[in-house]
Amino acid sequence: MLLLGQDEDQKLNIGFSNVEVIVALAEIRRGQCGPETWLDQRLGAEVQPDCCLVPPSPLSRQAPAQQPFPSPPAHGVLLSLSSPYPQTCACPGPVRAFLSAGPPPGPGRPPLEPCLFLAGSIEYSCPASNECEITKRRRKACQACRFTKCLRVGMLKEGVRLDRVRGGRQKYKRRPEVDPLFSNTQSLPPTVAAAPVNALVSHLLVVEPEKLYAMPDPAGPDGHLPAVATLCDLFDREIVVTISWAKSIPGFSSLSLSDQMSVLQSVWMEVLVLGVAQRSLPLQDELAFAEDLVLDEEGARAAGLGELGAALLQLVRRLQALRLEREEYVLLKALALANSDSVHIEDAEAVEQLREALHEALLEYEAGRAGPGGGAERRRAGRLLLTLPLLRQTAGKVLAHFYGVKLEGKVPMHKLFLEMLEAMMD
Repeated sequence: MLLLGQDEDQKLNIGFSNVEVIVALAEIRRGQCGPETWLDQRLGAEVQPDCCLVPPSPLSRQAPAQQPFPSPPAHGVLLSLSSPYPQTCACPGPVRAFLSAGPPPGPGRPPLEPCLFLAGSIEYSCPASNECEITKRRRKACQACRFTKCLRVGMLKEGVRLDRVRGGRQKYKRRPEVDPLFSNTQSLPPTVAAAPVNALVSHLLVVEPEKLYAMPDPAGPDGHLPAVATLCDLFDREIVVTISWAKSIPGFSSLSLSDQMSVLQSVWMEVLVLGVAQRSLPLQDELAFAEDLVLDEEGARAAGLGELGAALLQLVRRLQALRLEREEYVLLKALALANSDSVHIEDAEAVEQLREALHEALLEYEAGRAGPGGGAERRRAGRLLLTLPLLRQTAGKVLAHFYGVKLEGKVPMHKLFLEMLEAMMD
């Protein structure tokens, strides 16, 4: 979690958008730069003695008319990837951005553990001789020996969850950074370079996000508003995951910060809709919005989605007819990201190079899949690319629907989700 020091009388809204903070946080967590380096070099910020402020981006929008969920006042604000709510932090210390090492304090809870500066700085000390027996039953006896044993058998320090949030395995693998234009495969591990799929596909499969759960309240009130609120919360969490995923695509992080935000703000719904379609491929006339939220067309209408169910099922059936493979899905999702036509993009040539590199990777994969024999791979790639217009059309319908929900003001929405809706509808 990114900790931003803050005076008690200073308001939370200090002129930067949620997407800026999350893009920066993803960059810091991946070790591309430290927080101070990011502030000084990427944004040219002047760090003040009492607070660490992120200056506004030219793409920052004013807060929408609808009020987001309230944020509690705090001396320090924890912006967590796993929660849209800022959380109070009682941890003093130097004025800089930190990564929190524990849960926030509160009534009946002790203060935060000391903050950690970077993911690789975790250190434990063994009270004995660093030879404690670590078994399934005794794994909690000594953190130091358990951590050492994990590293010995192949765990990476980058895989440690600094916010102590449970929820499945991390996606870190032993792989060096891939060239931004994917042209150099010599730096890849032999197991990846020798794989039947190309290096980029292997990389995209590795960084594919974990499954998300909608977690609807079974005891909640009837009606469509709770279902719509559940979807809004799910989309808000998916946006955070999508930003982190985009930062892991080779070549995307080489774009300027403003171009990264412009791309994300223009195509995030397409990425989310494609994810819904991919999860729904094994189903028959049903939509898997999450692992625990599956609706048919009538169920979607009853949940307040109107005709969105029919529009989404049209896209699902199109992909089912193509028998979309997982490797093709990750490439198509990356292409949907790079297919942005935002007028706010400053370096259109760099985005075009990213798009061309992804297109070449798709052709290369299809060539290896089809084997020798003419232009079958190009025809297959062409059919896949022809689904992108339908994807954009469907995403536009979803955006228009939820923007209407926002205007009605009956369903609470998180600030990040509101910000992204506003960016798309401007």
